[in-house]
Amino acid sequence: MIRNAIVLILALASYFLFLVLLSDSIPAEQRLWVNFFAVPLVLGSATSFSLSTPLLNSILLVALVPILPILFYGGDPAKPGMELLVLGPLAVMFAVGGAIGGALRRTPKQH
Repeated sequence: MIRNAIVLILALASYFLFLVLLSDSIPAEQRLWVNFFAVPLVLGSATSFSLSTPLLNSILLVALVPILPILFYGGDPAKPGMELLVLGPLAVMFAVGGAIGGALRRTPKQH
């Protein structure tokens, strides 16, 4: 239980630090791919791989990771509700990464 909480806190912290420190330094032509596909898949896979819960629980917990940073940043007053449109695809990509990481964790070992 404590291990899972630590893993989720580390995932939240690393995603938040990525958003604050690195996301603007990515070249504009690669920003969409990196922010919406690569980082959520990799971070979701690593987080789910590190959790010690059943697969479905891991997927659901990992899908919750992008919610707090988006709620913390809030929305753009010029585009109200836009953060909610961004949250859906991010949660889905984190969940797909969580499914990959959970499946890798549960792969039977060859003897």
